[in-house]
Amino acid sequence: MALVRTAAHRPKGMRTLLAAVAVTVSVTAVGAESAGSAVAAPRSPAAASATAFGSAVDGDQFVPGLAKQKLGAKIAKIASSKVGSRCFTNQMCSTDWCGYFVKWVWQKAGVRHAGLLNGYAFSAVTEYAARYHSLSHTPHVGDLVVWKNSRYGRHHVNIVVWVSADKRLIRTIGGNEGSMNHRLSRVVKSAPFDWRKGRNPGSGLIDHVYKGFVRPAGA
Repeated sequence: MALVRTAAHRPKGMRTLLAAVAVTVSVTAVGAESAGSAVAAPRSPAAASATAFGSAVDGDQFVPGLAKQKLGAKIAKIASSKVGSRCFTNQMCSTDWCGYFVKWVWQKAGVRHAGLLNGYAFSAVTEYAARYHSLSHTPHVGDLVVWKNSRYGRHHVNIVVWVSADKRLIRTIGGNEGSMNHRLSRVVKSAPFDWRKGRNPGSGLIDHVYKGFVRPAGA
């Protein structure tokens, strides 16, 4: 019969060695489990987006996963896709088409009741904003801004596509800009400018903001 020694019968040195080995194995197992948990831990959507697309977003960049959730960014992206284009619908090409362009963009973006815009620049204020109480004195991306030139008795409308942090500067995109001939004019994106000074780069005239900025309902 083989002789089986219990822990009590093992020499003291052997018991000490076995105890040390057991502690080492236990610590190693805990460390491996912690490391595995750290690797497997899911990242937040914001962290994942920042890693995949970068954290900086300016007036010309749109983070795909976030922009589609924001109506203003969607409007700006659709408007940007047409920069440089001439009139591109029969309705636009038959008249001064700034009002029809902003209507087309808002409808493409899914803005509620964008059909209230009737092609006249000032209808953004007199029809849409009047119904939805969406007039604002602070610019937001996706807003319509109507310009009035009292000297010539005319209006112009375009879309705010970028706003500086202090709300003083904006960039706009508008149709029927760059020429007084509506068949030669194009969709134009402005450089940043101070909207309070009354110079609208799109029209090329000394205009003034008419009433304020018209926000899409639900934005």
